[in-house]
Amino acid sequence: MPHRLRGRRSHFSRKAEGRRGRWAEAMRARLGAAAAGAVVVALPAAVVAAPPAAAAANSEVVVFVHGLNDTPGVWETAKKYFSHEHYAGEVKTFDYRDDTHDPLQANTNRLWKWLQKEGLTGKQVNFVGHSMGGLISRMVAHQHKQDLSVGSLVTLASPNHGSYLADWCPNIPAGYCNAAVQDMKSRSTTLHILNSGTENMGAYNENNTLTYAISQDEMVKADSVKLRGAGNRHISSSAEEYSESRGGSEVHTSIVRKKKVLADTLNFIRKANRERCSKEEEIFGTGGWTRSRLKFCLVDDGKNNLQASAKVLETRYFWGGAWYHPSGKWGYPLTLKADISKGGSHHVTLSGSSRPSANYDGAVTTNLYWPGSSGTTGTWTVKFTYTQVGPYWDTDAGMYPNPRTHSYTFG
Repeated sequence: MPHRLRGRRSHFSRKAEGRRGRWAEAMRARLGAAAAGAVVVALPAAVVAAPPAAAAANSEVVVFVHGLNDTPGVWETAKKYFSHEHYAGEVKTFDYRDDTHDPLQANTNRLWKWLQKEGLTGKQVNFVGHSMGGLISRMVAHQHKQDLSVGSLVTLASPNHGSYLADWCPNIPAGYCNAAVQDMKSRSTTLHILNSGTENMGAYNENNTLTYAISQDEMVKADSVKLRGAGNRHISSSAEEYSESRGGSEVHTSIVRKKKVLADTLNFIRKANRERCSKEEEIFGTGGWTRSRLKFCLVDDGKNNLQASAKVLETRYFWGGAWYHPSGKWGYPLTLKADISKGGSHHVTLSGSSRPSANYDGAVTTNLYWPGSSGTTGTWTVKFTYTQVGPYWDTDAGMYPNPRTHSYTFG
């Protein structure tokens, strides 16, 4: 690797008293109800970094993440619904009940360590987070995007832009205004960094992220739940519940028991998980003048067709001692060849090319379709060969390492 590339891996990843008394009483009623039977409900999955020769096979798992002052017990209704509807993937709950008052970053770190311990970073992970659980789900998906392949993200009544109740807190973490509540203020540094690095960068769309707000929520306003680009939905507090169980704050937590919310969440996860993608990978052009960050994907369209593609997340070119974004340069041709095998037998070779516009980041190679593939269930092995011209030099077509081999499981 050329000297100029060394040590630059992180480049992509950097881009009065009466009033207080009334507030404290409200906080005790709303945030301090850490009942044992409290019910809470709450996005894209992880693939452990594997040798270039082969990536671990993806299988599907849902991770439920509870919120402030709650326990994994809040997911019993959701787990019952998923089981009744014959969800085929694994269902896991992250338990951090004793640490919910800690800063969001501390619990994000705990979630990441737990994912590793449970062996989930090699699977297609779908995060479903309720309230604060949605925030730490977003944070772990963003901070570890190069090590996780996330299938989908669902946040239920999450204060994605802050909680108006938290805004009443003085700027000193104590009591009901603990460190977690401080982080959920609408102007908190934690939320600013999270939203700047995700929402403002176009990370969310209607295919990978779903948010749900509930009317008359006593803790989070509907506008705070929405994420730019995501599928943003709203449910009435009087909507039918799948279970009659009770727990936690009446409206804010009841969203996890709403039949339509559970149905939409499961359908969203199933649709999102027709696509399997590798972790983010870096490929360099000949001479190291160009570098691109990609994911290699295989899609089951639900109609016995497979579709292979490479998604270009970011491209940079080297000039004068620094890396630059190629905005304004001509679009460069992308070419992809996919050799698809199953059970050791080669089935088909697909190839195609495309020329993106000058908006390089987010480009997708020509989708390679294999119609009528005689059923998509099982594990498929795909050897991808990717080439790219430019974005600056028209001879910089050789990309290395090539080819890349990945396995994808549908079932």
